[in-house]
Amino acid sequence: LKKSKFEVLYTIPASDWVYDFKPKMNIGKYLVIELPQPIEKSQEGLCYEHLLAAKNAFDNWDIIRVFSECREMGKCLDEIIKQTAGEDSFIYKERWGRAYLRFAEGQYNWASMGLHIKELRDKYGEDKVKITRSDAEALLLSAEVLFKYALELLNEVKSK
Repeated sequence: LKKSKFEVLYTIPASDWVYDFKPKMNIGKYLVIELPQPIEKSQEGLCYEHLLAAKNAFDNWDIIRVFSECREMGKCLDEIIKQTAGEDSFIYKERWGRAYLRFAEGQYNWASMGLHIKELRDKYGEDKVKITRSDAEALLLSAEVLFKYALELLNEVKSK
């Protein structure tokens, strides 16, 4: 036997990967969220970088960093929506605020759970507190949905 390495310069379209290849490989089910484009050149680009960093952290099993990057993404989007829509607007206070509240704002927000593991272990006991890959995956999926929603709200404000 011999180990060899070679580079294949072929791109599999996302739809083929999700619907054709993955099911045959028994990798599992995926929820595909299409994010509005282009976002790299916009003000939201920094927020998108946090989302990409969270996805990368997930791929590298860095669960705590997934939480940290998702939280930063949320804070970044919150600031942009506040500035763009106005702090007292219905879009910011009600529509965005209700979606964002438990995600990354307030004492018991979801995106901060991974960052407060010491306090949680002190409260519930060392052996009771576990933050798993499934927690990170659920948070990451929520972050993608929140990101898409934020961009749609911003587009709505900008189109007025």
